[in-house]
Amino acid sequence: HFTVYDFVKAYEHFNDPEWDGEPEDPLSCSTCGQRPCVCPRKICEACGQSPCECPPQLCQECQQSPCVCQKPPRLKITLADGKEMLIRHITSTIFMDGEGNMITAQEFIERLYGELPKLFEDEDKLRELWSDPTTRQALLQNLEEAGFGMAQLSELRTMIDAEQSDLFDVLAYIRFQVEPLSRQQRVENCRDSLLTQYPDEELQAFLDFVLRQYVSEGVNVLNQEQLPHLLELRYHTVTDAKVQLGSLITIREAFTGFQRHLYDSLQG
Repeated sequence: HFTVYDFVKAYEHFNDPEWDGEPEDPLSCSTCGQRPCVCPRKICEACGQSPCECPPQLCQECQQSPCVCQKPPRLKITLADGKEMLIRHITSTIFMDGEGNMITAQEFIERLYGELPKLFEDEDKLRELWSDPTTRQALLQNLEEAGFGMAQLSELRTMIDAEQSDLFDVLAYIRFQVEPLSRQQRVENCRDSLLTQYPDEELQAFLDFVLRQYVSEGVNVLNQEQLPHLLELRYHTVTDAKVQLGSLITIREAFTGFQRHLYDSLQG
């Protein structure tokens, strides 16, 4: 039972005692029939309190309650050469083959595994192709023409628990079972070599800016066509960038060259 009041007294126009009636008595407890309820409280057998004051039972692995270390179910894939791979089982993800037919994630990975040897014979060749923006784009184009587009490859990162990793790590894991690195780990591993290779402090600062963009946005930041945009983000105009860094040839060579250190085998 309640009454609504408002500052212009509109409620007075709806004041109808015959309609409103008097407040009803509160309901009695359905168990004891009393109001308020006088039912005895349930006492915890362990601590003797009501409500229970026992400390929550912690998971032995994560020491949290409720447990936060439970991992999603895994799906084992046996590849053509007998190697086995575990991926996260995600039933909601649908892949399309080159002819537009729906296929499972397992079928997609099996087909990708069979296609990759045609594009690079070993891990070193993959690093060589991936560390140069031009050959990296050519590799991605070849993969797309074979039915493995960028969006589908990106989806695989979730399945191998590498959401923060580079697409390079996805390909290396699928083909060679190399454990993925996060983009942040890859950047931290190459910082020292960058300082050695590019002693100019302003150039170091720009490359550090590029690396931070890479960690945040992904490998597309390292494409050649992104260089003018990155210069404008950092220096407002390409002309101002040239004043700080030198000629466009110098900038472009550094932008391409540092990527070799990013994907060097010593970095993972």
